[in-house]
Amino acid sequence: MAMNSAKHRSAPEGQTSWFFRIQGAGAAAPTLVVGPVGTGKGATVTRAAAGDYTLTVSEKPGVYMGARAFHTGNATLTATTKKDVQVEDDLISGGNAIHLFVTTPATDAAAAAAFELTTADFVLIEVLFRQVNV
Repeated sequence: MAMNSAKHRSAPEGQTSWFFRIQGAGAAAPTLVVGPVGTGKGATVTRAAAGDYTLTVSEKPGVYMGARAFHTGNATLTATTKKDVQVEDDLISGGNAIHLFVTTPATDAAAAAAFELTTADFVLIEVLFRQVNV
């Protein structure tokens, strides 16, 4: 059975996903690569401290449903190490920011250390919106 690629979606019907790649820059503000063409226009990313980043969206194409960091990586495959990304947001309460905390994994949460994204490191983020027809 052939798949109809025109009907293939990454999000359920009535929902839209924005994908962002946050490319590290050491102690400088990271670079934000916006997802599919035309989505996430005006989004920005800032760095508050090592491992502490804020993704700000200037437009919302519907009701905000949630965000997740689904992949971390490095430009050099052999240099890729596991990182944890905690996502906190204020979009659910009407704000426009998603806070990301990147840490090295630890068995004890208190022992996790902030991880500075170097120019070779990146985090992929998905932001999900529900489109409401009125």
